Amino acid sequence: MERQMTQASRSAAPGRTNDGPDRVDVVVVGAGFAGLVAARSLAAAGRSVLVLEARDRVGGRVLNRRVADTVVELGGEFVGPTQDHLLALAEEVGVATYPSYADGQLVTYFGDKRVVGSLTDDKVAADYEQLVAGLQELADTIDVNEPWAAPDARALDSQTVAGWLHERAATTEAVGMISASAHVLWGKELSELSLLFVAWYIAAAGNEDHPGTYQRLTGVRGGAQERRFLGGSQEIALRVAAELAPAVVLSAPVRALRQVAGGVTVAADGRTVTADRVIVSVPPPLAAQISYDPPLPATRTQLLQRWSMGALAKSQVAYATPWWRLEQLSGETVSDRRPFDTTFDNTPSPGAPGVLLGFVGASNLRTWGPQPEAERRAAAIANFGSLFGPSPSPIVDYFEQDWSAEPWTLGGPTASMGPTVLTDNGPDIRAPFGRIHWAGTETATFWSGYIEGAVRSGERAAAEVLAEL
Repeated sequence: MERQMTQASRSAAPGRTNDGPDRVDVVVVGAGFAGLVAARSLAAAGRSVLVLEARDRVGGRVLNRRVADTVVELGGEFVGPTQDHLLALAEEVGVATYPSYADGQLVTYFGDKRVVGSLTDDKVAADYEQLVAGLQELADTIDVNEPWAAPDARALDSQTVAGWLHERAATTEAVGMISASAHVLWGKELSELSLLFVAWYIAAAGNEDHPGTYQRLTGVRGGAQERRFLGGSQEIALRVAAELAPAVVLSAPVRALRQVAGGVTVAADGRTVTADRVIVSVPPPLAAQISYDPPLPATRTQLLQRWSMGALAKSQVAYATPWWRLEQLSGETVSDRRPFDTTFDNTPSPGAPGVLLGFVGASNLRTWGPQPEAERRAAAIANFGSLFGPSPSPIVDYFEQDWSAEPWTLGGPTASMGPTVLTDNGPDIRAPFGRIHWAGTETATFWSGYIEGAVRSGERAAAEVLAEL
């Protein structure tokens, strides 16, 4: 099993902590998609920029892994309709897409009932549809730029999704399907999520011309999981970093930001540099670990404390062939079988090896994650067997990525909000603090939590900085 990056990818941005100038126009904290895109935009405008990354690689929550002679993804990987900024970036750096596999039938499995091709039964399907319609109705009232200003915002923000669903649901299975999606979308239980936050997140699953929808958020065809990137999604980050080299410095976690007359002093492991402006593009809990002088405003500090990462892992089994396709199964499931909440066919573009991907989120990860590796592997293989039947194809590899165990991520897939956070602290999400600006997928107004959101946030932060410079 491999949890870390290959050596080939580590060498993509070869900067060292003692490389580069002592003063630049802009320091970018973090070399995920948000930070790299911000730096790229600034460099294109003729500004000097330095990206300081804590990890020994670029890409943030996006990470490739070699399997046989091809690549699969351990982190963010999909792209879909209305994610036009990410698609444009991929085209600019020469990374093509291909369709995610979606032929065949869905499997649902709740309680002791395994159903192929439908959402269990008509009663459950109708219940699920009316619950989703209710969430969509709330989302349609949300301004993605200011969700805290929505009608009844305080009332919506004061209740959890779990409470709202249980008042309206007729079946436990329909709630279970939405709960499985929540485990994957946010790494959280429904009881941990603000109803206003989830309504806003649905509203953000679109762009300026196409309002967000729940189906686009969760679907494959026509949805956020519609396509994948040839060579893996991290290939985009690697190519952007190569364009910027040697301005991308690895293994250089930023510890302190001190605003002084005429600039910001940035203290990182191995170096200190001064910049006119700084863009912080790391996840909120990591931004909270940086020392700020002068201190952040109290409302911003509270936001970072309350804006918490979820718990999510990706567990994958590679078989010699994608054998489930011969059974007319798409590889997509929603179930209460453990450890997985949902699964997908994650077979790379050559069509082999066949790869099944299982998402393990929230309370499931808290149970599965601490088990010994051999037990996690056995549980994953057994879970796929219960969903798809016995495999006639030999297993050639097993690998997993627990983003909660990553010290420079602290969870996955994104940071989300419980009750009252948006209405109490929402206006601080993107507000600059002196010469410090904020990026990262969580700060995006469209496709927050996705690679698209990271790209958009990097572009926005760069535009803010350029306007000030």
